[in-house]
Amino acid sequence: QHSNGDTEKIKAKFIIDASGYGRVIPRLFNLDKPSSLQPRKAVFAHVNDPHRGSYDEPNRIIIISYAPGAWVWIIPFSSGITSLGFVSDHKFFEPFGHDLDTQFQALIENNDYLKTRFSQSQRIFEPRKLEGWSTKTERFFGDGFVLTGNVTEFLDPIFSSGVMFATVSSHLATNLVIKKLQGSYVDWQEEYTNTLQSGVDTFKAFVNGWYDGTLEKIFY
Repeated sequence: QHSNGDTEKIKAKFIIDASGYGRVIPRLFNLDKPSSLQPRKAVFAHVNDPHRGSYDEPNRIIIISYAPGAWVWIIPFSSGITSLGFVSDHKFFEPFGHDLDTQFQALIENNDYLKTRFSQSQRIFEPRKLEGWSTKTERFFGDGFVLTGNVTEFLDPIFSSGVMFATVSSHLATNLVIKKLQGSYVDWQEEYTNTLQSGVDTFKAFVNGWYDGTLEKIFY
């Protein structure tokens, strides 16, 4: 559908679904499956960050280990605005109040670094939440289509593994689609699914290791 409301049908020999968390084909064909990862919650907002330059490596993404199983993202944008988010299981947020605004401010005040940098920061929008984001699909390919990146399986924002999956899977899928359209046989299970799944499983182990404290012990 175009911006003026007109619609048209487009035919293609093959579709690469790179819709990310939009997950177009899995939702159309009911391919979604529940993830084996524990459901978690994120509370976040965008805030002004005028004193960013006073801190170490101000233009890099910073991850803070807030508490066992809880962490903070600090993502600086070139506009001077910063995305600030808290991630953990649902029980972690309960002592910090019941509404998102109270939780967000209390979490800032409870950490010396965050309190100094963000306590007085103006919010671009009020705190929002994301919950239960981990999901996966029954299969990564089908008749005339292949799924890439977070469409195949979305794990967790820690480590930004979705960026790696997006680039690796799209490169792999594109070469295989070209091969198929040129008339060659493609074993999608072996050449695509199994290869990608090994990477997903590796990062899943990292995600679980982060939240159960194993990686923190190794790192720190």
